[in-house]
Amino acid sequence: MTCINRATRLGAIGYGFCRTALTALGAPPKMKKESMKVSAITRSIAALLVVVLGIGSAPLLAQQALGTIAGKADDEARKPYADYAVQLRDVVSGQVANTRPLGLEGQFSFTGVGLSRKYLVELVQINEKKIVCTEGPFELTASVTNKLDVNISCGKVPAAIWLLAAGAGAAAAVAVTTRSTSR
Repeated sequence: MTCINRATRLGAIGYGFCRTALTALGAPPKMKKESMKVSAITRSIAALLVVVLGIGSAPLLAQQALGTIAGKADDEARKPYADYAVQLRDVVSGQVANTRPLGLEGQFSFTGVGLSRKYLVELVQINEKKIVCTEGPFELTASVTNKLDVNISCGKVPAAIWLLAAGAGAAAAVAVTTRSTSR
């Protein structure tokens, strides 16, 4: 029995309730032929757009840009360099993204490094399983995809510490100036 047959028995309120109940149960409401044609055309156009956009974006997804971080650790590592490795650590997650042994001349290279992420480069003494020194953070971007001059050198103060000290000094100067002008 359809909603139209029930409408004659139940009246307009019953007809509306019947359509709502059938739609909720998954039965499509009765449509006119014209609206069925429009609905079929709309579905066809939507399917075509999905296919076109899917094919068009596939090469973009396949060509994700990657970069390289490379350098040397011969200032800190002592020969034989085979006793050392270099780790690439993701700053955000804290996870080691990659590890490479030092080359014969104390060189290292990480290829296939994801862009728009910050990484620390850590020199590790393999036998003692100890991080000797850390450089960075380094961030590769779409405009700067390679950082090829990393020099792992523990003897220098990292730039981050200098920036923190400068920021603290500037804040102290502002506090002193503000305090002296308020008196």
